[in-house]
Amino acid sequence: MANIYNALDFGLDPSNTASGNQVALQDAVTQAQQNFGGQIVIPSFGSYSISGTVTITADITTAIHIVGSSGSALFVKNDASDLFSITNTNAGDGVFFEDIHVRYSGTFSNVAAFRFARCRNGRLHRVTMEDCPLGAVFSDCQQCSVSECRSLYGAQNNSTLITIDTAGFGGTSQTRIYACDFEVGTTATGCAGLSVTQSSDLSVDDSLFAGFANAITIAAASAQSVVRSLFRGISCQTTSTAVTVKLK
Repeated sequence: MANIYNALDFGLDPSNTASGNQVALQDAVTQAQQNFGGQIVIPSFGSYSISGTVTITADITTAIHIVGSSGSALFVKNDASDLFSITNTNAGDGVFFEDIHVRYSGTFSNVAAFRFARCRNGRLHRVTMEDCPLGAVFSDCQQCSVSECRSLYGAQNNSTLITIDTAGFGGTSQTRIYACDFEVGTTATGCAGLSVTQSSDLSVDDSLFAGFANAITIAAASAQSVVRSLFRGISCQTTSTAVTVKLK
């Protein structure tokens, strides 16, 4: 059985400072990594103010599973930085987020709730992304998924919910997005649902994109940059463009 860590035991607390909660969650992640993976439980009472970035790096033998208990654990992010940065986890069982709610409080740009780079088996399940400048970014990743997730946007303009791209390390492949409910409120403008610049074997199924200025944008650098993409059971209710496909 995988090790189980209660984040409260490391100092995570709704009454803690934003920087203190970042240290506590980072300590829990570090402990799990040192013990070859495990489950980090975030009790779902109150909200956790948090600043700075929690990093997960290097390969692990067993998955790291960060999960809210008894509902969705709410993190309120109050500064211009990524919340979770996951890099170079190409072996093992990957990093898995479940029943997590991330809300950015303030207007920021180019920072992500979840940033995966050069990862395998990165997964988001029943995750809520609220007013995130960037929701989830997958760069040069393989076999990642976004399932039963949702968005809430009302205060963050010109944001992009899901980004699939490359930074020149082999590209992103075999990403699956399914059973998601992505919506933007009427007060948020210029938002994009899914942006793809490099991908192979992308599958998007049974999902809603509502209220975005651009629901799905495929902007490939060449005819070979985005290949074998399947969209099935998609509903796009946009303020401007449902699907854009263009070659640069």
